[in-house]
Order: sequence, then structure tokens, then C-alpha cells
Amino acid sequence: MSKRDVALQRINEAIIAIQEELKRCEFGKEGVSNPHQLVVFLQELRQMESELGNRDPALPRKRTHGLGRVIADSWPLGSVLGDLIVRAEIAYFNA
Repeated sequence: MSKRDVALQRINEAIIAIQEELKRCEFGKEGVSNPHQLVVFLQELRQMESELGNRDPALPRKRTHGLGRVIADSWPLGSVLGDLIVRAEIAYFNA
């Protein structure tokens, strides 16, 4: 599997996990973050997915996302969702 394929797979896993977390928030269950932040993360991951799908591999990627920094600074340690998002972002930059 290529680095691009790994990145797309991890991004997809993170997107699904965020969508599930947002559903839990709709039912009033407390999550690791607020719904607004999750929606922003979801948009960022979809943008990464789109860039990997449409971009010329020779062009450099923008390193403006910073999702991992937000997670490291404000989310609880050991968050499974946070880990999925960070892994997706790292795979994106390594693709």
C-alpha cells in the first residue's frame, strides 16, 4: 500500500470517528471536544482527503492544519479519537 493510500485510509477512519462522536453529542453525551471544534476538524480532514485525491504529487502540501497541536494542548491524554486524528494528519504530511 502506498503512503498516499495509507493517508487516505487513516483520514477516512478519522472522519468516520468524528461523525460518530458528533452523533453522540447530538444525544447529549459528553465527548472529548465541543461539537464546533469537531466540525472544524471534520472540514480540515475532508480538505486533506480532497488534496490527496486531486493534487499533483510533485506539488508541496500546505502545513497549515495543526490539528495535532490542538489535540495535544487541549484534549485528554489517551483519547482514541485524538489519536486517530493525529495519525491521519501525520500520514497526510508523509504521503
